[in-house]
Amino acid sequence: MTTFPSSKGGSSHAQQSEPSNTGAGLASFTSIQVKPSIKFTGFTGEIQKHGPVLPVQNHLRGLTKAEMALAVVEMLNLHQQHSEVLGVVVTHIWEYYIVPGKLWEHYEGGKSQFMEDVAFSEFVGPTIKSSKATQSRKLRNIASLQAAWGVRWLN
Repeated sequence: MTTFPSSKGGSSHAQQSEPSNTGAGLASFTSIQVKPSIKFTGFTGEIQKHGPVLPVQNHLRGLTKAEMALAVVEMLNLHQQHSEVLGVVVTHIWEYYIVPGKLWEHYEGGKSQFMEDVAFSEFVGPTIKSSKATQSRKLRNIASLQAAWGVRWLN
């Protein structure tokens, strides 16, 4: 069964106001638009609960090969987009809340327990590295498009 990192504190966390320095990562996050025909959170919840076999089988059951091809492309793109959004969010939280506030100093068990509890080696660190590489590639590609087609290439 696939599991995803979650907060040990559940939903009892108080909301905090956004710091004034939000950085470019948030701008990238807000520009991502996902318009899937399957509801991602429900699909992900089913995968977390039952593993991938049943939810994927249920989603693809009864489809023609052409419909199945479209559905598979949609599922894979949806997970890629979710991964990209998650990467931007993890990076933003790390760079604008955790590191500047040295939040591990206010965590029971200190820095080593904090790093273990956020799965830094297995999840946070690799996610930040991957997200920065993805954002760097996107910026290079955008600059390349703007150089070739001008600044109005998006229109």
